[in-house]
Amino acid sequence: MAQPTIMAMMALIRMPWHDPRRVQTYIRNITAALTQADPAGKAVYAKRAADFSGKVAALDARAAKAFAAVPAAKRKILTSHDAFGYPGERYGIRLLAVQGVSTESEASAKGVAQLVRQVRQEKVKAVFMENMSNKRLLEQLSREAGVSIGGKLYADALSGPSGPAASYQALFRYNVSTILKSFN
Repeated sequence: MAQPTIMAMMALIRMPWHDPRRVQTYIRNITAALTQADPAGKAVYAKRAADFSGKVAALDARAAKAFAAVPAAKRKILTSHDAFGYPGERYGIRLLAVQGVSTESEASAKGVAQLVRQVRQEKVKAVFMENMSNKRLLEQLSREAGVSIGGKLYADALSGPSGPAASYQALFRYNVSTILKSFN
């Protein structure tokens, strides 16, 4: 059997931490592993997990309510790649991506032209750049499709300590707020 290529494997990767419901699974698994490694710390781990789980649930509830207030037909964004598939599924956001999942791939001229047509046809209002990707292609799409650049989204890295996404909670709130602003 042939081994999958790196690009094929990358196509399977998404950033599940952008869906707070999936983060709850991380919390449970990490708590269980810490408890197994250090049974004496079980109460501390359980308390911290419960506290963080509550914060994550509150983030999810606020985001779900905010996105639900936006008509489904307006919940469309264009990003530099489809790292935001999980929040797209969770909150009913239609994602258009310049590239596949990998930021290493380059969009073809034909692909860019098709995407410009799609952005115009679907009346997407803004394009987003990821904090870790090259912004030239999205700037070109913005110009050609006549849409604004909605800002920078944090996909797979936090900002510095004084930036807008210095923690998971800050990253999540920042991305949600930035996306919601583009729907106006």
